[in-house]
Amino acid sequence: MGRRCAFGQPSGREPGDAFERRAASYRFAVMRRRLLVVLGLAGLVAGGTALAQGGGSDPYDLPEPKVHDAEVLKLASESGCDRDGRLRVRFTPPPGAVFGWFTVEVRGREAVRMTGVSRAASATVSLPHGRSTVRAAGETLGGQRVVSSRAYRTCEAPSRPPAPPASAQPIQVGGGED
Repeated sequence: MGRRCAFGQPSGREPGDAFERRAASYRFAVMRRRLLVVLGLAGLVAGGTALAQGGGSDPYDLPEPKVHDAEVLKLASESGCDRDGRLRVRFTPPPGAVFGWFTVEVRGREAVRMTGVSRAASATVSLPHGRSTVRAAGETLGGQRVVSSRAYRTCEAPSRPPAPPASAQPIQVGGGED
């Protein structure tokens, strides 16, 4: 007979119950298999995410495609006037096109220069007051050039109402008896 506690009730397992030991071992094996399947799926998901983020290919290894000005350089459309005096120029090279340099010129002066651009990039330039011509240009490592230019103008800030003129005589309101 098995162990008994002080009240005569059975206490714990029988030491030699082989069936229960085998059942516990089986449950452990099933849990271990399930855990390995879940970890394997998690590894596949993490690997797929890493490939998706990295793009999976190096732009330097791909053949250089033919590039066009309009698909690589994006300048804001010239609608009216620009109040804040800033302009964003976007560069979006196609896969495989690596640009050795990009420049942005405002009124003939170089405002931005980027080198080794293989992925999308942008630059924000300040526009001086009045009318300005912005020119963006770049060259791929294969020697293809892209150029785009556009004219912009900045608006004058809305004027404040003029201050009232100062009167020569001070205004006295109220007062006492003289």
